[in-house]
Amino acid sequence: MATIRKRNNGFYQAQIYVGRDMNNKKIFKYVTEPSWKECKKATREIEEEIENKSLNNYANMKVKDYMDVWYEANHKLIAPTTARAYKIYIEHHFKPYFNNKKMHQVSEIDIKNYLSQKLETLSSTTVRKHFFTLSRIFRDALGKKSPCVGIKAPENAEFKPTIPTEKQFNLIWKTFKKIS
Repeated sequence: MATIRKRNNGFYQAQIYVGRDMNNKKIFKYVTEPSWKECKKATREIEEEIENKSLNNYANMKVKDYMDVWYEANHKLIAPTTARAYKIYIEHHFKPYFNNKKMHQVSEIDIKNYLSQKLETLSSTTVRKHFFTLSRIFRDALGKKSPCVGIKAPENAEFKPTIPTEKQFNLIWKTFKKIS
């Protein structure tokens, strides 16, 4: 149940009980609108989201904390090698870049800057994998409000096979001959 009060500035503010966090502390969401009718309407929409279990408090979590929660929830649902790759992306790339930002503070420009920065040191195929992982993480937390929505993934790098020279091939052959 929400409570609506008129503020000193003439606007109406609703305080909506969302639930409790991990430490059993009450979580509230606030809506401020210019009229009582608009405030009541916005409050009903949020209460419906809560009732339908589509509202979560992930938007207020720090990116690094949510990524840990996300990884724990998902790593057993995917292939072990994919899980290891996600862990590396999260620990060595995503967390240092996004640092202490909250999920809702990350914008489309932050994602684009991240991709641009990584394209300077990593192949476009690797950065593409980073983007799809980031996109999944933010979509799971923020749904349609994900900052990755509308961003085009980098193109795959063109595959260039390495063909050993005759000298390299003979060295490989001798090495494997010694092993067997």
